[in-house]
Amino acid sequence: MVDPVLGSVKGVVNLALVIKKAADTVRSNKAAVGKLTNIVDILHAIMAPLEGTDMVWTPGMRAALTSLEGALRRGHNLVTACQKERNIIYILFTAGWRSKQLLDVEKDINAQIRIANLAFGVTILVNIAYVRHPQQAQNPQPLQQGVGGMDNSNISAEYYSTNYMGIHTVEENEHAPSLIIFPLDELEVATNKFLEENVIGKGGSATVYKGALREKLVSIKKYHDQLGPQSIKQYINVFQLLIEHKNVVKFLGFCHSDGGEMVVEEYMPKGSLYEIINGSSQKLDWLSTFRVIQGVAHGVAYLHSKHVIHLGLNPANILFDSDMNPKISNFERSKLLDKNVTEEVTYDLAGTMGYMSPEYITDGIIAMPSDVFGFGVLLLHSISGMRSSIHDQHPITWAWEVREAQGMNGHLDSSWYNEHHLAEIKRCMEIGLLCTQEIPKDWPTMPDVVEFLKGEQMLPTPKKPCFV
Repeated sequence: MVDPVLGSVKGVVNLALVIKKAADTVRSNKAAVGKLTNIVDILHAIMAPLEGTDMVWTPGMRAALTSLEGALRRGHNLVTACQKERNIIYILFTAGWRSKQLLDVEKDINAQIRIANLAFGVTILVNIAYVRHPQQAQNPQPLQQGVGGMDNSNISAEYYSTNYMGIHTVEENEHAPSLIIFPLDELEVATNKFLEENVIGKGGSATVYKGALREKLVSIKKYHDQLGPQSIKQYINVFQLLIEHKNVVKFLGFCHSDGGEMVVEEYMPKGSLYEIINGSSQKLDWLSTFRVIQGVAHGVAYLHSKHVIHLGLNPANILFDSDMNPKISNFERSKLLDKNVTEEVTYDLAGTMGYMSPEYITDGIIAMPSDVFGFGVLLLHSISGMRSSIHDQHPITWAWEVREAQGMNGHLDSSWYNEHHLAEIKRCMEIGLLCTQEIPKDWPTMPDVVEFLKGEQMLPTPKKPCFV
């Protein structure tokens, strides 16, 4: 028997494709249809990765899918009407009316996408979020130490960018870290020829292996063929600007082979924040959770100081070193803005439902505030995820309800904190709500957030979320 909600996901994706196809043959209202097609393109990019995923469907997600599918059906009917042969008089008299209908349904689809983004955010970590295996990560199979290879293979990012794949540096940086071009045979030795037992993570774009390389443990990310050299280019352009930071995963080097591109990063032995929140790893107490929140905030602020936008802030991309220090990982979807550019527009969306900012979803706008929204959701999820019971609310909804209730009783596991911590927890929740306000101009910057977390400044009052 086909799951009716999974069928609705397929229905949404199929309707998006049908609308795009129908739009190619419209005879009237082409401009309005074109605008509708743009938002349908974005919707398809968001929803297509969800087909066939093994997910727990909450009532909120079911309702969001039903509403979204209804809006798309109305859109399809309008686009179909614009395909029909009409005489010039009919077109002249109905063009304005039909255009308004198309605009209304475009706004409706936009609104439903935003609602779906929030309804889906609790359980979905797909496409770029790596599913790690904590048992294997902490107790891996014995690995043979890597040997051989290029003894003098420390090569600057600038050398690589001008001599390897025609990649050009974005900015000269004399302090850029040295990157290593690893030969394929050395990575094969390091992972016992990419043995399945050494897999510590899998995602839509890559498989991650644990390896012993040059007397240290590393993570080796092997990309699937569809990404190819572009992923390496992205890492190079980003990491040549990033001096080593305690809250950013260190990039060590890369490898090009016929089987696909690979990158080598420092090994993070303590898993991810996703594992902690979802119960596959030991829970943190409040003081440890607060240190994680502060560390991620410092990491994102550092990225923004280098004009890097991460675009993938979610618990699966926050990894822990041996000291449980949090580090931001997975930069293949990140964007590097020129110094005088504040935003870019794209229809090539990638991210995790529930963590993507509204203007990124609906308008394709990439800007530093996109990360502020993602950080705010991550912060609230870090707190709400420590509840003793499973819940199907989005972290923003949960935080606002707790705020209105003016108390933590029944909302958090009481063993997680003491009375001394309550003020700190409530302040963090206020910061998370400020980062996820409806209007981006109301969001703080990441340097603001770092200062807010110090507890010394008066916080603005967050507005009620429009969907609550």
